[in-house]
Amino acid sequence: MVFALALASLAVGACSEQLETTGVCTDASGLCPEQGITVEEVVLQPVVLDTSLAGVPILGSEPYLALVRRGDSIDTRAVVRFDDLPLYHRTSATGTDSALIANVVSPAVRLVIDNRESDFAGPVTIEAFDVLHGGADTSSAETLARFTDENRIGSLVVSPPAASDTTTFDTLAVPIDPAHLLARIQAEEPLRVGLRVTGSDQASVLVTHGATLFFRAAADTAVPSITLVTTSTTPGDDNALRSDLRSYVVIAAGTAPPPPDVVAVGGLPNRRSLLRFDIPEGEIPTGARIVRATLVLTQKPVAGYAVSDTFAVNVLPVSASRAVTDVDRLMRLASNPRDQVGGEVQLVRPMILVPGDSGQKEIGVANLVSLWSARSGVDVQPAIVLAPLFEGASALRAEFFSSEAAPELRPTLRLSFIRPIDFDLP
Repeated sequence: MVFALALASLAVGACSEQLETTGVCTDASGLCPEQGITVEEVVLQPVVLDTSLAGVPILGSEPYLALVRRGDSIDTRAVVRFDDLPLYHRTSATGTDSALIANVVSPAVRLVIDNRESDFAGPVTIEAFDVLHGGADTSSAETLARFTDENRIGSLVVSPPAASDTTTFDTLAVPIDPAHLLARIQAEEPLRVGLRVTGSDQASVLVTHGATLFFRAAADTAVPSITLVTTSTTPGDDNALRSDLRSYVVIAAGTAPPPPDVVAVGGLPNRRSLLRFDIPEGEIPTGARIVRATLVLTQKPVAGYAVSDTFAVNVLPVSASRAVTDVDRLMRLASNPRDQVGGEVQLVRPMILVPGDSGQKEIGVANLVSLWSARSGVDVQPAIVLAPLFEGASALRAEFFSSEAAPELRPTLRLSFIRPIDFDLP
């Protein structure tokens, strides 16, 4: 969607302060100012577009498969696909003979969970379902309809790690019904496993991408076991989507969209927020030095989170030209620049937020404003994106009043600058 941006800003105040010099010129050339240096300040409401967008990161590119339950408000599940099931198995570890698979022994889906980022106080159950359906690949409704008792094919009770356990990752094996897997193999159909966490109203189990399916085709342990990685064979006409759908998150119940006068960051589905600025010509003189630039956002409290629930939000510059007005593209074309060795350079420090907080939050954006000001004659987008540091894997979110809120709640930009100094000869 292309948005027509209304270029408008409101100056709501101005002041200045005087920084006196010593009055002594030590430069032999005599090119020293005899007057004091004035730091001027202007307070603006220059946000001409602010909006939130769900669906970043894209399906299948989430940092984790987030199995999350928060009462009735949030319920996220995951799908791992094993579309390339073998028909034959090797009959010995050293030989080349093979036979049709006529038996399945001890099948399990192996998952790796992140103990540091997962959060569940007591035992929870990871349930596995067969979610194969004949609808569209990306149809959440079709997939969620398969999470029924008759389609449950396995489960595993998982206890939280002990306080003394410093293991970062833990491997789990969720056993699945052997007869069900054998039936899929013999019918030459894929096995698509839906995962859900139950047993607690407050649980977050973060599973890494790269699940495997393990089983034996004979009770004889001398017969090699079979390990399969995730694969997807559909859709046949979209290679990128087919790869993404090897494992992905499905939202059964998620964070509600924000009201019109609010922008949101985080949640499930994850949301990014875009703020585009228009600083009128003349507010910052050409060649002026930006001393301070502070973006002030007013946070609106979100109920249902503990005071210990904190998360980090990145303030990312939009790396797109002014010609790009599609919000979806602008959201995705936001990132910190890279240095010569490929490391990320943070122009703005991340914010540490508590969802239930309220009041004004100040963000230092002098580097960005200087960048925009220095390139005033170049095609550069004066916009930022607020994005969680841990996108798509946490139910935590924050809300801020937008440019459509009451004037006293709107985003504000405080600018302090020094005008260019004219070094005249005495």
